Amino acid sequence: MKLTLSTILVAAVAAGSASAQSASDDFNRPDAGTPGPDWVVDDGVFEIEANQGKANNRFFLGFMHHATLTGDFADSTQSVDFIMNGFGGDFVGLVAGLNPATWSAVETKLQDNDGDGLFDRLFFNSAINAGGWDGSSLFFDLATPIATGTMTLSFTNSGDIAVVTIDSLAGGTETFQGTGINSFSFPVTGDTFGISSFGDSWFDNWSCDIGPTGPVYSITNLTAGQLATFSVSNLTLGDAVTFAYSLAGSGPTTTPFGVADMSAPINVLSSASADVTGVASVGLTVPSGAAGITLYTQALVVTTSTLTNSLVETVL
Repeated sequence: MKLTLSTILVAAVAAGSASAQSASDDFNRPDAGTPGPDWVVDDGVFEIEANQGKANNRFFLGFMHHATLTGDFADSTQSVDFIMNGFGGDFVGLVAGLNPATWSAVETKLQDNDGDGLFDRLFFNSAINAGGWDGSSLFFDLATPIATGTMTLSFTNSGDIAVVTIDSLAGGTETFQGTGINSFSFPVTGDTFGISSFGDSWFDNWSCDIGPTGPVYSITNLTAGQLATFSVSNLTLGDAVTFAYSLAGSGPTTTPFGVADMSAPINVLSSASADVTGVASVGLTVPSGAAGITLYTQALVVTTSTLTNSLVETVL
């Protein structure tokens, strides 16, 4: 059977088994001057107002983390609704891998950067309010500024890439990436998760899932002239897997089945079936002249129409 682009692409975030740990808060409780016992406020003031969380930090920074949820940020998916409160300059952020004592974390914050009362710029920070991504500035302007929506933060490539999706309640989705986390000068060592803010914006419907959420894709020995192994684990015996790749970039590429973390043209690399250990793998010789080439790749579990995590690997 001929494998086409449409047969190998599904949504970029893998569907699958439930995560090992999770926590959520809809903030639906009486007004209060604290966010409640599930939260530890590290800096600033957070409250409950009108069944929403509220940052009461006008002209100041604040952040808080969940009191009991801990885990590896690389396996986490976190989301929060953000609501502008009509005062310019505010932001609502998500933090992962937080060490509250040092403020070390991956922080992604959506800010009203021009003071017009709409969220318009997404910043990636390598610590709370760091103002940069490991010594350099990394931010993206939204195509359409919005007053409310949902921000989702997840990670690919063994935690090296932070992926942020901004969904507008009026319709429309934008996706952004920050890469190089595993090479930070000051590594992300914390294990807590939470919300950061500036000003007095509202937030709602926070959730965080931690743990493998489906098949896990990995590559070993991606070296020019040598045999590399492409593997997907956490499968069921007999599951059919197709490995795909791009040399053009990390997407996102919209398809009839969702959005993939590969840019067109996307090619089929190989295929395999899961053995009794739940692993599908294939060994392929890397071309001798491929050193330095960056490979953008994902694998599709054909049996369940599930796309794995994506990988961005440079041939050694």
